[in-house]
Amino acid sequence: MTRIGYYPGCALHGTSNDFEESVRACMKALNVELGELNDWICCGATAAHSINHKLSLALPARNLGIAERDGFTDLFAPCPMCSMELIKTKKVLGDNAALRSEISGIVETPVTGSTDVINLIQVFQRIGLDRIKAAVKAPLESISAACYYGCLLTRPPKTVAFDDPEKPRSMETVLAALGA
Repeated sequence: MTRIGYYPGCALHGTSNDFEESVRACMKALNVELGELNDWICCGATAAHSINHKLSLALPARNLGIAERDGFTDLFAPCPMCSMELIKTKKVLGDNAALRSEISGIVETPVTGSTDVINLIQVFQRIGLDRIKAAVKAPLESISAACYYGCLLTRPPKTVAFDDPEKPRSMETVLAALGA
């Protein structure tokens, strides 16, 4: 069984619990255990950035520190806003050792930047397309899917460093493995 760090964020335990149920069922079928962070907090995606810059870094940094403490090299954050806050904070702290030290002190746990924040497609890539194909029970051969990457999955490209921002293809490869 593969184990991966999991940050559900506030929405997946609330208004988007149907999404969480789907993610958990999918991961179970692929023999992936989601190791939910112990004592995670809100990432502050909704308002922290407009209230206080250090708070907007400290909230996601705390979760990054927890993931590091718990030994996760990858942290799956399904919510695009949560994922973006975690990724941006990792980048800002990685570029500024003094700020990283200050924020680590504020959140009372070291944040080194050793954990990568990944999206659902990256989880599937790490699982492997062959393993996904093998788990398919009903191929999606009658479906012609139109993939939607949204505005946060591939942008800003230097921050998220995921796929080609102009012509992404990673979602299509996963759908092909499912038979679509």
